[in-house]
Amino acid sequence: MIFSGLTLSTLAQNEEAYVPTPRVGASMDQPTSFSCESRGVSIGNCLWERLPEEGETKSQNLVYFNPTNARPGQSVAPGYSYIGTGLEKGQCGLSIASVKDKDNGQWQCTLFTTTGVLRGRVELGILRKKKYMFGMEGFL
Repeated sequence: MIFSGLTLSTLAQNEEAYVPTPRVGASMDQPTSFSCESRGVSIGNCLWERLPEEGETKSQNLVYFNPTNARPGQSVAPGYSYIGTGLEKGQCGLSIASVKDKDNGQWQCTLFTTTGVLRGRVELGILRKKKYMFGMEGFL
């Protein structure tokens, strides 16, 4: 399930979730994934939210996982699915099938565990091809 226009960043307390890869680079129209972990504490619900950037008043995406829909590869919204070993094992990953401009920016996970609420962030940056002199290509 994906919700547009909501922000839940104020729900979480100050405890940090473990984020194995806090910065992710992805190419447009290609898949990518990232995860947030509670270090083995069972997760009841997990939210991934693309935080608003300057000039935006609301989150662009909100993806919600619970024990029913958190199955590897199971899509909860077009283009977004769960990836990981399972909420019960303390892992909540987000897989994006085809990265778009709206996915660029700060993503925040909010993990509702049996011991409290944890929060972590991932910076998703879109890599773009740029032509250089002499016909060489590179990424920004």
